Amino acid sequence: MEVGAFVAGQDASDASDASAAAPATAEVLVAGADGEPVAGEVLYSDVGLSFWGGVCPESGTVIDARHPLAGQCITGKILCLPSGRGSCTGSQVVLELVLNGVGPRAILTREVDDIIALGGVVAEELLDATPFRIVAVGAGFDALAALAGAVAEVAGDGSVFSGGDAIVAAAAAPPRAVATSAHDEALLAGARGPAAAAAMRIVLRVAAFQRAESLVTVERAHIDACTY
Repeated sequence: MEVGAFVAGQDASDASDASAAAPATAEVLVAGADGEPVAGEVLYSDVGLSFWGGVCPESGTVIDARHPLAGQCITGKILCLPSGRGSCTGSQVVLELVLNGVGPRAILTREVDDIIALGGVVAEELLDATPFRIVAVGAGFDALAALAGAVAEVAGDGSVFSGGDAIVAAAAAPPRAVATSAHDEALLAGARGPAAAAAMRIVLRVAAFQRAESLVTVERAHIDACTY
């Protein structure tokens, strides 16, 4: 397959239609599969997909009748989407796909998508389940269109290969540390029990996705329509 390799850390001017929200380097949000390479047929769309109401969590079939992938099954595939779309309850559907064993081998997005990634994070942190790999490949997403229907491999560092060719080469990104208070550290250490420690780990992982430098103290919150 004659496809030029795209280094996800290259200058944005080298990539067409790069999203302003795309990271400068390929970023592994959820490693899954113990960091081992995963492979599958590429299922590609340039239209975002809402997992809530858009994907059946029991079969892995795209059920959004208006989406270009309608009727296709994402199970075992390398699913390529620019981003998710719609309800934050999509995180729950991602989690259900993991628990039901009908998820893709990996999801590659252009943008860092908190909703998609959160389902995998919850699977790891709360349920000790192995989620599928979730990677934001930045402007390298455009190169994935040529792989539709082909078999691709996603390495543990987010690099993408197909037919022996490097399609997206992940540049190393330095880890981002979110500043924590003494109270935060106490929660992480289990001062309020394992549930609070797990919740803090999840908050910090999502904060890192969002490029947050620190957390904001919240004393009261109204939680509406929370289903997990």
